Amino acid sequence: LALEDQARRTLDQIAFAVMGADRDTLFPDPNAPNFDDTVEYQVSLGVENGAVVWGDPEEISGANAQVVWSQNPGDPDERRVVWSNVVRPFLEGEIQNGTDDNQNGLIDEKGLNFTLQGNRVTIRLTLERAQPKGGVHTQSVETSVTLRN
Repeated sequence: LALEDQARRTLDQIAFAVMGADRDTLFPDPNAPNFDDTVEYQVSLGVENGAVVWGDPEEISGANAQVVWSQNPGDPDERRVVWSNVVRPFLEGEIQNGTDDNQNGLIDEKGLNFTLQGNRVTIRLTLERAQPKGGVHTQSVETSVTLRN
């Protein structure tokens, strides 16, 4: 139950952050049909003197078993927050072999991945933790959000 709660909380944090993004600021290219384990974006803070005011660049990535949110990624003033330390290398049921093992329409997708269709971002996350008495507990969650901007 603890892993399920952590997966849901982490997914909610990701979804809340991403839904405020402007589609035109998404990277990788929002017109690409592919998926990725990293999304970069900016949030509109409003309009001032007729021009859109953008927030600092933000990024959510899944690497080295972590989900990391960062603001101003790569800059000296970068802020980073680790939202999870137990991300599975690949989504539940998936292994790196060039086929769609879990039959969700994606091939070799990472434990955290994003897909975009129109203004909807689908976020998939699989967490995995070793059990004290042996074995592993795996929890997958998925949601879709509509970009606000």
